[in-house]
Amino acid sequence: MAALESIRKARRADGKVTQARILTSAEYAFSTAPYDAISLRKITTEADVNLALVKYYFNSKENLYTAVVTRRATELRARRLEMLEALPGDRPPKVEEVLNAFMRPLLDKVLSGDPAWYCYLRILGFMGTDERFDGLMAELFDPTAKVFFAALRDALPEADPTDLAHGMSFVILLMLRALVKEGRTPILLGEPGANDDLEAVYARLLPFCAAGVREAARPR
Repeated sequence: MAALESIRKARRADGKVTQARILTSAEYAFSTAPYDAISLRKITTEADVNLALVKYYFNSKENLYTAVVTRRATELRARRLEMLEALPGDRPPKVEEVLNAFMRPLLDKVLSGDPAWYCYLRILGFMGTDERFDGLMAELFDPTAKVFFAALRDALPEADPTDLAHGMSFVILLMLRALVKEGRTPILLGEPGANDDLEAVYARLLPFCAAGVREAARPR
């Protein structure tokens, strides 16, 4: 019986390794192009597994995509909430503090040295343009976004909630574009590497977003 249990444990461990390899390969593949442009064949080739294994563990391409996006969302959410909860509790938060708690964790992950986070960031960018995944985006990210929206309302209590909601939506879009090193800055400056220093980009991004939220929320 002990030998049989050891075999079962070894199989389970091997299965987890295989699943992780498939997820990592899928994450890279889905970061290179929109969802429809990526085939399961491309993922299986990268992961060095057969199609049957992918179907065994994930059943479908859509389920695999969901697993890829979900895997890092939990970690990102936890860090965002941790930073927000660490803000001083004896006064209303500042707009910059709220936005930093929301954006900085993603920047830190991208700068962590793990290239998979950069892939993940690109996947989020593609997701934002595909209505099929609106439900998944809502499930994974809306609860946290609503917490930060409430914090922004605390920071700007006189603001119209609709204006604040638009402001936060603009911040999210700009954050994704900026941290993935996209934008027109290199062309405007004639410097191909102008977006490469993400710390320098973020040092401009945060005050720009804070000013934009304040202006969008200004009474008219």
